[in-house]
Amino acid sequence: MIFNSIKFVMTKIRANRVIERRSQLGLSQADLADRIGISQQAVNQLEKGETQRPRKLREIAVALECTEDWLLGGSGKPQPPKGVGLISWVQAGALAEVIDSYQPGDAEMWIDYPAKHSKMIALRVKGNSMNKISPDGSIIIIDLNDREMTSNRLYVVKIGDDATFKRFRNNPPRLVPETTGDFKTIFLGDRPVRPVGRVVRTMIDFD
Repeated sequence: MIFNSIKFVMTKIRANRVIERRSQLGLSQADLADRIGISQQAVNQLEKGETQRPRKLREIAVALECTEDWLLGGSGKPQPPKGVGLISWVQAGALAEVIDSYQPGDAEMWIDYPAKHSKMIALRVKGNSMNKISPDGSIIIIDLNDREMTSNRLYVVKIGDDATFKRFRNNPPRLVPETTGDFKTIFLGDRPVRPVGRVVRTMIDFD
């Protein structure tokens, strides 16, 4: 049984919205299942109107780049959901793997931030190499679509198998820590560097 703890049924009209939006985004049922983190069979049942209201309604809306209200029969056009999914900052190499496989809906919680599109994520900073602007435990918002590295902007980048958060500067190309500690500038030279995304906001909880 799928979603067997839910109490009311998504109607056929609302199920048709899943089909409509999936088609608009050019996704197969398997693609949508991967984005949400459920089986293709579950997606098929959802689209047939056979599924009770799912616990992963938020994840479905994020994967389909629409609001939960629209998915449940609300009026107007589908709009990307508000908020950004927070992914834990883990050890650098593992973080790189998480980012590479990221799908809308992969989040432990949602940060209240006006996301422009579904390819924006939040990471919790771990460590002090950027503590002048993003202390340990703070949250950074990353635009995964903005990978054109511009001097003096902040980025999460992959160097080899590892990922790091630094300020990029040109002439010569380098990644600069913003720290009160003893962290060295990383001169890129001929190193293969892949930008993951630009950091558009840093958020600090003073509580």
